[in-house]
Amino acid sequence: MPRQKPEFINFVKKEYQYANGTFIQGLIEHIEAIEGEIATTNKHFEEKYKDFSATLQAKDAEIERLTDNVAQLYKEKGELSAEIEHLRALVVERTKDEQRMFEECETLRAAWLELEKQVPKKVVLPKEVAQAIEHYRSPQMNFTLKSFARLMFREVENDDNKWTITLKTFVHKEGKGGLLMEALVNGYTVEQTKEDRLREGITFVYEDWCNCDRMYDGTKELIERITDFVTKFNAEN
Repeated sequence: MPRQKPEFINFVKKEYQYANGTFIQGLIEHIEAIEGEIATTNKHFEEKYKDFSATLQAKDAEIERLTDNVAQLYKEKGELSAEIEHLRALVVERTKDEQRMFEECETLRAAWLELEKQVPKKVVLPKEVAQAIEHYRSPQMNFTLKSFARLMFREVENDDNKWTITLKTFVHKEGKGGLLMEALVNGYTVEQTKEDRLREGITFVYEDWCNCDRMYDGTKELIERITDFVTKFNAEN
C-alpha cells in the first residue's frame, strides 16, 4: 500500500504554502525527496519479496519432489532387499539340493560297485570251446544245461564228433569242467588267439596312422609303426 504522508507535513504545507521562506521550502523538498526514496525502497523491497517468495515456493516444490524421490528410493530399496533375501534363500536351497544329489550319486556309485562285485564275471573260453558250445546251443541241437552236463562228464566215445571231443578234452584232459559249467551259467567271452591280438593291434596302428597329420612320406611312417608294433608284440608273446 502507498505510504501515507505524516500529518505534520500536510500541516506545514497548508500553513506555509504562501510563505516565501527558503528554509521551509527546502525542508519540504527534502521531506518529499525522502518520501520518494522511501517509496522507491518499498517498491524495490516488494519486488525482492515477490522474487524471494517465488524462489522459496520453487525450493519448497523441489524439496517435496526430492522427498518423494527419497521415499520411492527407500521403497525400491526395501523391494530389492526382499528380492535379495529371496535369491539368497534360493541359493541356499540349491546348494542343499546339489549336496543331496552329490550324496545320492555317491550312494549309487557305491551300490553299483558293490553290485559289480556280486555279479559273476563272464568266463574267458578258448575259441574252439566257445564254438562247440554255440554248436550245441543252435536251434537244431538246443542243448540245455542238463544236456551239457550229461555230455561233458562222459568219457570220449567212438561216435563223438569234433565238437563233443573238444568239450570232453577241455573237461577231462585239461580239468576245466567247473570252468565250463560256470561259463554255461554266467556267460563267457571268447579268448583271443595270438593271431587275433596281432591282427587287432595292426588294425589299431593303421587306423591311428590314417587319423594323424602326415607332413612327410606317410607310407614309410606306416611301415615303421607296424614293424615296431610286431617286434614288441613278438617279444611279449
